[in-house]
Amino acid sequence: MNDTALSGSSADLVERARGLAALLREHADEADRGGRLPEAVATALRDAGFLSLQVPRALGGPGADFRTAFDVYTELGRGCGSSGWLAMVLSGGSYMASLLGERARQELWGADAGAVVAAQRHVRR
Repeated sequence: MNDTALSGSSADLVERARGLAALLREHADEADRGGRLPEAVATALRDAGFLSLQVPRALGGPGADFRTAFDVYTELGRGCGSSGWLAMVLSGGSYMASLLGERARQELWGADAGAVVAAQRHVRR
């Protein structure tokens, strides 16, 4: 991830997402057929900071608010719904993890503000 990936105003983040739409659209069928994001798409989303969009600013992330995050996911989804959805799920995991204590946040993002957090809902049966 480059140093500017996790920086910028809300408008910058949304414009960056809009700029990825063509790449995502180009690989959308492959993502749907394969059941996973093609490497080029996963790399582009990570490099742009969209898989850790809601990492707190204090830990080097963009700390995007919900409106900005929603607008970013919408733009990504215009290119590929799967890519927008995955960015939303992973960024949401970052948001939830940001509510943990300071020690946990440092373990997650202390060395890499672009670290990706996946969250899973546990269902009891």
